[in-house]
Amino acid sequence: MFYSWLPMLLIVAASLVVGRAITRACGREKWWGIEPAVGFAALMAVEGLLARVPGTRAALIAGLVALAAFSIWVLRRPGRGDLPDSPLFWAVGLIAALLLSVPFLITGHWGLLGMGYNNDLGLHLAWAEWLRSGFGTEPSDGYPLGPHGLTAALAIPDFGLGRVFIGQVAAIAVLSVMTAWAAVESLGRWRRLLAALLVGLPYLMTSFYAQAAFKELAAAMFLLAFVIALPKVTPPPAGRRLRTIAPLLILLLGIIFTYSFPGLAWHQNQELRPVLLTPV
Repeated sequence: MFYSWLPMLLIVAASLVVGRAITRACGREKWWGIEPAVGFAALMAVEGLLARVPGTRAALIAGLVALAAFSIWVLRRPGRGDLPDSPLFWAVGLIAALLLSVPFLITGHWGLLGMGYNNDLGLHLAWAEWLRSGFGTEPSDGYPLGPHGLTAALAIPDFGLGRVFIGQVAAIAVLSVMTAWAAVESLGRWRRLLAALLVGLPYLMTSFYAQAAFKELAAAMFLLAFVIALPKVTPPPAGRRLRTIAPLLILLLGIIFTYSFPGLAWHQNQELRPVLLTPV
């Protein structure tokens, strides 16, 4: 089971490191809380862009290497503020990973999720194979290929496309819980842990996860991070405005390369809904 979750752990770790490097480069001296979502959004944006260039797999791997080099350079002198202030942050991620392992623990073996209910994953695996090897079904024009590009870049013979794609779906769920941790910071330690799990893995999210739906999971995580960050963005000094809002722009790019441009409309609708429903 642990071996099957190595792709998930790798994607979670990469998202946390890249996300923290981005927020630090944008002037955030301490852990902000949206780093899990921002890091994954950056992975989606880079891999989604490179999925459409010639020599696809080499370009996808080069994109990951470039992101890693950028993160290492930014975090070359790590400080105490670069990590979450509570060890329960890591505990809530571990608990989420254990909960996501339930389908495999019940069946007693690893496998593709949701194949008996929704075979949509088969097409996405075929597209990822085309990005990796050039054989198989070519992706549709205009379809967002961030998740497929990341899968193709990380797929090696020992892992395979299926393990990496399912690991990515699980990673999104774990990162959603880690992002939710920042949304409930006003609660006590143990209530905060429980609330983060309930926010990151409600019934609808686990239902999508059970059928290996990844676009909906990612879009919900990006929206949650945007809602967390927006009230904390203060008017920046002249000349630093783009730098200040860059993490929010990366979240929007993550939605585009995961859910395409209609995802922006859905995102904006969810942003406005609480305002529209508030009694005057």
